[in-house]
Order: sequence, then structure tokens, then C-alpha cells
Amino acid sequence: MEDRGNRLLTGITTAFCCCYMAWLSYNLGLWLRSFARLFEGLAGPPPSVTAFVLGIPSTALLVAGALLIAGLVAKEFLVKNPSLRTTITFLVFMAVTWFTYFCLGSVVSLMKEVLDKIG
Repeated sequence: MEDRGNRLLTGITTAFCCCYMAWLSYNLGLWLRSFARLFEGLAGPPPSVTAFVLGIPSTALLVAGALLIAGLVAKEFLVKNPSLRTTITFLVFMAVTWFTYFCLGSVVSLMKEVLDKIG
């Protein structure tokens, strides 16, 4: 039998992670759209990774965020081991953070390239 303290702790951790993912899935779409508009007038096509990142629709990010949030909430009820629940939350948090840095890193590297060329 699991105690209330563990349930509360994993619930709070999941709630913070869900809030972070909701905020990030919305804002990442805004940031990528802004960068896409910024890079529209460049002479050549962006590198393939940057083109992939800039081509991700905002709705896809919102749907992915909603699915991850739904999965984390379901995990709170389906997984009985509190350590496993916390580990799953941590892994999802790290994967979302890595994906965000991947997206922003590919865009920022192109921006740095453009600024270096300008002088």
C-alpha cells in the first residue's frame, strides 16, 4: 500500500511537468513561426535540420503536448510504484527539454551564421 505523501509528491511533480509542457508546446510554436518569418527572405534555403524544425506546424506541437500531458496524468492512476511514476515524469521532462533545445539550437545556429556573414 502506498502512502499519501508519495502520492502527493508524484502528483505535484506531474502537475509541474504538465504545466511546463503546456507552456512549452504553445510557446515553441510561436517561437518557431517567428524564426520562420525572419528567415523567409534569405538568399538560400536553410540547412536541412533547420528546415525540418521550421516546418513543424504549431498544431503538431500542441497535439504532441496534449498527448504527453494526457499520458502523464494517466500514468498517475495506472502505475502503482511511486519511484517509477517519478522516473517516468523525469524522463518525459528531459525528452521534452531536449527536443526544445534541439529546435532552438538549430534555429539559433542559422541565426549566428547569418550574423557572422553580415559582419
